[in-house]
Amino acid sequence: MSNFDVPPPDYTLVADEPITATEDSVIISQPIVEDQSRPPRLTPPSPLPPGSVHAADTGPVVLSWNPAQSYVGPSAFLTRTTDRTPSEGSTSRLSPSRPPSPTPEGPRGYVETRVPTEPVVYTFLPFGHNCMILVPPPESHDTRPQYHITVDADCLNPLVHVTTVRRGANEYGDLVAEFEMGISNSPATLSIRGKHYKLSEVLLKTGSPTPHSWAWQFIRYKLHWDSKLTECKCYESPRKTTLYATFRPVRRPEARTHPVIQAQLELKPAGYHLFDDILVSALIMARCRAMPQDNNDLFNSQR
Repeated sequence: MSNFDVPPPDYTLVADEPITATEDSVIISQPIVEDQSRPPRLTPPSPLPPGSVHAADTGPVVLSWNPAQSYVGPSAFLTRTTDRTPSEGSTSRLSPSRPPSPTPEGPRGYVETRVPTEPVVYTFLPFGHNCMILVPPPESHDTRPQYHITVDADCLNPLVHVTTVRRGANEYGDLVAEFEMGISNSPATLSIRGKHYKLSEVLLKTGSPTPHSWAWQFIRYKLHWDSKLTECKCYESPRKTTLYATFRPVRRPEARTHPVIQAQLELKPAGYHLFDDILVSALIMARCRAMPQDNNDLFNSQR
């Protein structure tokens, strides 16, 4: 028999045997199903030596995860456990609710502020350019700023200044009052509670040559200021029966090494319901007292 008469090898004898590889090979075995009635036989891959990387793995991957045990703790706040509808017969799980977060519009209002039972000394604290806020003492129950006060010059008449008082800590609070004073041919004005007045009709001063008393002439919000001393005291009536507040102006020491003591407003519990009027009248009175006394017609506060 010649070399060309050699019959080809018979591969049918090993058709039912799985193809295997040596231990050094990284080949995933693919079993051959012998019978459709029996489950397939899976030959696990040979273990790899330590430090080697498994190049490929086409087998099924099963992950086990228990979110209740892994992530829910005493300090976790969950609002929704699942978006799926519970199946019939299942019980729904209630999770701890999230505490209310601040609204994007801003902080909560100042309506819930408690009326103090003791006198409170508020300080006029400088807060930016031509601006100050009225803040309570640090030991107060409510330490939030009560009023935001700004002073701007009239662009057409820089000698006239407009003072704006708003509730809260910034310029976005509710408008309390706005008054305009300065050197002008027009009379000084006051806007409060949505109405406009001439300042000379609202705040009257008495005494000569230096005014010592100031009367806030609103029917429902009458106040009487006594400014004989450095401190100005606000009473319910000229008889000085009930003390509402005490205003202390800025105290600047002669020595520059000493700090400046900012202006203060001490409010009594009896005057808390008139806080807006007490503050606005104190600001106007302080402006009038600061003008030169020998040039009473220099400013327009009494026109």
